[in-house]
Amino acid sequence: MITNNPKPRSVSPSDIARQTPSASLPDLPVYIVDDEPEVCRAMSAVFRACGQPHAGFTSSIEFLDELSALAPGIIVSDICMPHLDGLELLQELAMRGRKDPVIIITGHADVPLAVRALKSGAVDFIEKPFDADVILDAIASLRIEPIAHDQDPMVTRIAALSRREQQVFERIVEGGTNKSIAASLSLSPRTVEYYRAQVMHKLKTKSLSELIKIGMQTPYSNGDLMTAARRRE
Repeated sequence: MITNNPKPRSVSPSDIARQTPSASLPDLPVYIVDDEPEVCRAMSAVFRACGQPHAGFTSSIEFLDELSALAPGIIVSDICMPHLDGLELLQELAMRGRKDPVIIITGHADVPLAVRALKSGAVDFIEKPFDADVILDAIASLRIEPIAHDQDPMVTRIAALSRREQQVFERIVEGGTNKSIAASLSLSPRTVEYYRAQVMHKLKTKSLSELIKIGMQTPYSNGDLMTAARRRE
């Protein structure tokens, strides 16, 4: 377990001064689980600068070994780790009856894996590379009720998407990448990026994770988006 390590050279005081969350952080410890010690130390420096209680672990196994002695908190875990990855960690937490919110960190190419993590109980995912303020804001938002969107207005927005936008949105929610979506719809990846930007704009979302969570929580997701559109015709 990594706690109270010296501030790494890569995190400067001026950087930390700019990395202030837009809302206050919850009064819960943050548990960092990442097999790269420098990542644990970098995030530890940011949390320490904010006065946030935290502890770092360099493997899921190390974290689970100490879990019974840890108070409920917020878990920030990498998804790709040896021996026991982020998905398996989510399963272990569920089996042990822990309900700590889990934020998954993933590489850009691991979006399909991140979607699986959300379906397995993660509350959010963040793509690498990311600035410290992104993780701080994600943690701060946990004090707010998950997805504070009114259901009916969101359903209306989804149903108002064009047919092609709905097709792209549906495949994003299923975990498709720009390349795979382009192949399935006979489009170029650049065109898929355009439709994805249009969907995010029309649904008033600011991140890919928010877009995916909306798709998973609305009644017209997972294959029913086109039915919603036909009902409006």
